[in-house]
Amino acid sequence: MSQKSWWTFKQIQRYSLAVILIFICCIVSGCSSSSDEKTSFSQRQSIIGDTSITITDSSGTSHTFNHPVERIICQNGLAAEILVDIGATDQIVGVTDTALKEQYLMNQIPHAKSIGEIRSPDMEKIVALHPDVFIAYGDSGSIPGNIDKIRAANITIIYTKVYDIRDIANETRMLGKITGREANAERLIDFTEKYQSLIESRTENISQSESPRVYLEQLSDYMATHQGSSGDYVLSYVHAQNIAGNISVPYAIVSPEWVIEQNPDIIIKQVTRGKGVSAVRQDIINRAGFSRIRAVQDQRVYAFSSSMLSGAREIIGILYIAKAVHPDRFTDIDPEEVLKEYANTFMTGSDLPGSFDPQLPKTSGNWNQSGGM
Repeated sequence: MSQKSWWTFKQIQRYSLAVILIFICCIVSGCSSSSDEKTSFSQRQSIIGDTSITITDSSGTSHTFNHPVERIICQNGLAAEILVDIGATDQIVGVTDTALKEQYLMNQIPHAKSIGEIRSPDMEKIVALHPDVFIAYGDSGSIPGNIDKIRAANITIIYTKVYDIRDIANETRMLGKITGREANAERLIDFTEKYQSLIESRTENISQSESPRVYLEQLSDYMATHQGSSGDYVLSYVHAQNIAGNISVPYAIVSPEWVIEQNPDIIIKQVTRGKGVSAVRQDIINRAGFSRIRAVQDQRVYAFSSSMLSGAREIIGILYIAKAVHPDRFTDIDPEEVLKEYANTFMTGSDLPGSFDPQLPKTSGNWNQSGGM
């Protein structure tokens, strides 16, 4: 072989080796992009030595983990739904009997075992599941009565609210972080923020005089929405006046006479899951003396499932309230369609029939997601 031919041969070898290396890199890159986020986290750990995860829960307590948690018990059913939404289904090993009744949820986590009642979960069942973390409700009224026993068993307890729109994004990010599902968590947050932006753009120029007076009744009859509560914030957010906004006592029960005297423009009722929304709405209309209330006379009485005003679906309930309060500003929006969007994107089967009464369908064209029509 001549020196020139030998030189050409060596160049071909080099070029071939470069092409092969590029090809291998492309394959590795493609595999990484198509693998789940948990694998990506492990790869990141090995490359840059990022071995710890630190979060702060709703109680203000900080927790540090060396890697994404693998075994989760959810006493907080709302947190369980978000975990499923972000793809952490395999990491949920235990839920309460209350969650077991939600068929759409259990269809996604059929392997999850019962830990018993929500207020007093079974310690033997909890310990037998060997959880990395126990996700509990963060409000005092829903914390398990035996929380001290759970803590004494050396189980890490993470408190979450997941019922207040002001905290949803941060708590979703926290759940994404501890499970290694950060990107999926951001997609769920994007869904919420998309409709938050819509509501804000449609209501930003509404004056106080244009804000209807609303009686938002909680799950129990005549339980008003008190000052500073998440429901009070929601009414303010959609530019409505809470007739119970001066009541500072949490979960205050008001009298029928008080509601009649207040004479709200709109009545909105949250309905316990499992109860017929339409029947509850009709019962409100038929309450003694309510025929004298402006909301009843103008047929502006609304009811919806409580699942629409908490957790990942809270933004859908807020959108329903916004349209009920300002129908002329949301003519191109149908809350039922938004619920279907959520179900198709995150939680199959969660678009349960009868979530709202009355339904508030579109009366004009489609929203183009830029605020126009």
